[in-house]
Amino acid sequence: MKEFFEKAAMQNHPLRILHEFLKREEEKEQAKKYEEMRFVGYVLEIGYDTITIITSDPFKIAVGGVPRNSLLIMVPASYDNLPPHFTLLRVLESAPTPLSKEVQQTYFELQKKSMPEIDIFTQSELQWGALKTAILGMFYPHPEKMYEVEFSGDLNNFVSAHKYRVYAPDDALLN
Repeated sequence: MKEFFEKAAMQNHPLRILHEFLKREEEKEQAKKYEEMRFVGYVLEIGYDTITIITSDPFKIAVGGVPRNSLLIMVPASYDNLPPHFTLLRVLESAPTPLSKEVQQTYFELQKKSMPEIDIFTQSELQWGALKTAILGMFYPHPEKMYEVEFSGDLNNFVSAHKYRVYAPDDALLN
């Protein structure tokens, strides 16, 4: 019954599009249709001004690439008792990972050996990287007007980095 009332309340809400987007993503993930997902990665480091995302080549390829200045959204991995909301991010540049030095050493060794065939394990490890993003703001339900969305040019609050997922939004979500 609770789910029925929650769905009814969201029926005409502008953030319904976010709910539908995340539901489609979850269905694609369960069906193992990863190449159709808009998922870009996980949050590695979070602050009030910037967020560093860990991503991999297959994720970036699936969304058609992640160029500089492209827009991404960060959402909680689970909403539990939270209202629907998302943070809008702009990609700034690539960022180092905790393993950047080891990856550089591996590339250096491979180049010295004229790039021999790379084993599957090494390929899998080398495809990971990070992106630094700027926080543009947060969209969330208006606290008093039921069918309106508020925008804050800030990150109002955040929790541990592992509690977020990052997606490349589709056109419907951006509109």
